[in-house]
Amino acid sequence: MLDTVTFDLWNTLLSNTPQDYQKYRLKRVEKISRILRRNGRKVKSNHLLDAYHKGFEECKKTWEKNLDLSTEEQLKIMFDFLEDERLKGIPQNLISHLVEAYVSPILEDPPNLIDGAEEVLIQGEEKGI
Repeated sequence: MLDTVTFDLWNTLLSNTPQDYQKYRLKRVEKISRILRRNGRKVKSNHLLDAYHKGFEECKKTWEKNLDLSTEEQLKIMFDFLEDERLKGIPQNLISHLVEAYVSPILEDPPNLIDGAEEVLIQGEEKGI
């Protein structure tokens, strides 16, 4: 008897367009920049955008191996590309705010379900799995 079914999330149930990625990137960088400024760690937006892009490309190397990175690990990789000593040793309470800033844009404006995904999930629920 089948009692559990798992799905890969991205590109199986949910999908983003290139415009979505750009929108999330800009919102993330804006929120992260605001938090850093409020905490005496001002970084130019273009430097932060560049570090975001380089960090994302670096994270893709891990994802391509079917491994995952926590949001905190992704932020550390991004900050490493800034090469700014003020961003080393960020206190944990500030990191939790940065993680929230990184995650919140996709929760505020969720990606689209892939065509047919909702029907598959409903059928699974109806069958009790």
